[in-house]
Amino acid sequence: MTSVAASLVGVQKPTHSWAPPAVSNSAREAIELCAAVGMPLDEWQQNVLTLWLGERADGTWAAFEAALIVARQNGKGGVLEARELAGLFLFGDKLIIHSAHQFDTSIEAFLRMKNLIDGSDFLRKRVKRVMNSHGDEGFELLNGARLRYKARTSGGGRGFSGDLVVLDEAQELTSRQLAALMPTLSARPNPQLVYTGTVTATAEVLRRLVDRGRAGATHARGGGAADGLSEAERADPRIEVVAHRRRARKKEATGRQGDRLIVPGTDSGSCIQLNDVDRDVVGTEQCGIVRRQT
Repeated sequence: MTSVAASLVGVQKPTHSWAPPAVSNSAREAIELCAAVGMPLDEWQQNVLTLWLGERADGTWAAFEAALIVARQNGKGGVLEARELAGLFLFGDKLIIHSAHQFDTSIEAFLRMKNLIDGSDFLRKRVKRVMNSHGDEGFELLNGARLRYKARTSGGGRGFSGDLVVLDEAQELTSRQLAALMPTLSARPNPQLVYTGTVTATAEVLRRLVDRGRAGATHARGGGAADGLSEAERADPRIEVVAHRRRARKKEATGRQGDRLIVPGTDSGSCIQLNDVDRDVVGTEQCGIVRRQT
């Protein structure tokens, strides 16, 4: 006889979810890897990865941004570990940056991953070295791929060019911190930015992300460059979204940009920066623009 308690597994689908269209999906590979190394995922965790890891026809991620909003101690760390493991060992990510608001949280994530790798012959024999220095924790594989753990600061992450950037405790994320991290994605052909956290009344970036997700707004590559901009932002003469670097360089060379803010990069990168990061901060961090004092 099966008890009632044994049959209660909780609701496996989120109250709100949205993902851009995809023609293929790499979630199954990630799920099977986790099971093989002794970390089987719950159904809801598998569902999250399926939403995150959809792909377009050209093989790039359908979702430039991916997010998980869930209460504390409910397993979001397992989802991040699954995504990072798949990035390192399956997807060919060369650099993954895992950041958290608190140093202790970042270290805890590092230790969890270390225990997972130490407990698997398949993973351990592919690791070249484990970095244990204070503030420089991480892993380097034999193929040169790296996973770095950092606590966020206004400059945390600047100088790295990551294929995957994880922003844990994203309810504490500020526009300036996001601006410092954004350039790390610009040089990569297939980047992904992952947010996890719990939305609070003071959540700055995450609150806007949640609102966009519930509205079904997409910032996928290939969409219009002005997708997601408010009417006021579209009318702002200081803003011009530039989809391709070649066009941005042309405008800079001819000096026709005037007082506009030109953001080179993909459509997806441009849109998220203009929506979720203070425009002056983006101009300084990514474009080298210092606005004249008035």
